[in-house]
Amino acid sequence: MQLIDLDREQRIVPLFRLAFRAFFLFGAAFSMVALILWGKVWFGGLAFMPYGNWLWWHGHEMLFGFVGAIITGFLLTAVQNWTGRMGLRGVPLMGLFLVWLLGRVMLLFPAPFPELLIAVIDVSFLPLVAGVLGFYVVTAKLWRNLLFVPVLLILALLNAFMHLAALENDLLLYKKLAASVVFLIAFLVSLMGGRVIPFFTANATDTEKATPLKWLEIACLLSILLLALGTLIGLNELTLGAVSLFACCVHLVRTWRWRSWITLKIPLLWSLHLACWFMVLGFLQLALFYWGIIADYVTVLHTLTVGGIGLIILGMIARISLGHSGRSLTISPWMAVAFVALVFATLLRAILPMLLNELSIAISYGGSIALWVAGFSIFVLCYFPILTKPRLDGRPG
Repeated sequence: MQLIDLDREQRIVPLFRLAFRAFFLFGAAFSMVALILWGKVWFGGLAFMPYGNWLWWHGHEMLFGFVGAIITGFLLTAVQNWTGRMGLRGVPLMGLFLVWLLGRVMLLFPAPFPELLIAVIDVSFLPLVAGVLGFYVVTAKLWRNLLFVPVLLILALLNAFMHLAALENDLLLYKKLAASVVFLIAFLVSLMGGRVIPFFTANATDTEKATPLKWLEIACLLSILLLALGTLIGLNELTLGAVSLFACCVHLVRTWRWRSWITLKIPLLWSLHLACWFMVLGFLQLALFYWGIIADYVTVLHTLTVGGIGLIILGMIARISLGHSGRSLTISPWMAVAFVALVFATLLRAILPMLLNELSIAISYGGSIALWVAGFSIFVLCYFPILTKPRLDGRPG
């Protein structure tokens, strides 16, 4: 780690000493606000209209507002470990955070602002993140990690087209883009999970690390990229079903090799493993949808978004926040409750509608929203003092 002036470091507000702090805390809190508003729209309606419409806003903000913040916090924190250089901090980090926050405010309350300005500010966030990440990676010549930069830029491009869909009120384009973004985020989850979950598992259980198989890792990532691209270009459903089943099979083999059963007593681990199993289930459901066996595409996607992406995010931010604040990897019992809440939120939103009739919709939507809010509320309450105070060991970060 490069030398740093500790006196200068201590003058930085703790919330902006490393990217995970502000982006994890406010990203988690924003997801709660976004879902509470969506629940209000679904069950009672709201008197105002956000940018686009409520359907567009819900999908966009959960993907680019919530997940975009978490990805940023993860990557701009991880790059410090990759390069041995101090990560983005202080005023520059605060500026990047304000760009994210301004996008959220303007999209929710668009009336005073020109539509083009809203779109430009929102779309600019991920390229800024990619630029910062790319600078660190290229400077350190860590080409293995450069892959994240083009993925962020592709997400930014899809975000721009989502704004175009909103401005032209093109619902079909919006749905196609939103699904493609889900798959690209699943790609990032699969990529990062493949790198860290076996390592975390071996360390915490004092067992041998599952040796990654290069062909299997490539197959897992390539299958998701094919799903994203195939969805975007409108590949026929028979082919998309085959790709989905292939993604299910390779992720099933990989997750099985990680021996999830040895993690059952460790919530920080079983939450990550169970999220991977939800990904396997989601890809299986996708295949069944494309082959006409399951009817509701949106419900299928929520297996990936709530159970796969949401649960792994909650597990990762709980772990990373402890490790990077100089604390032991021991969570509050309440965080185990939070993980369980996300599991049941997935079952209600992604499984229940397939088992019962239309009367289950209110239980499915309302219950899953309530459980998600409960889970992330626990995180915010438990981790607010951790994320807003200096490291316990006095080190920078």
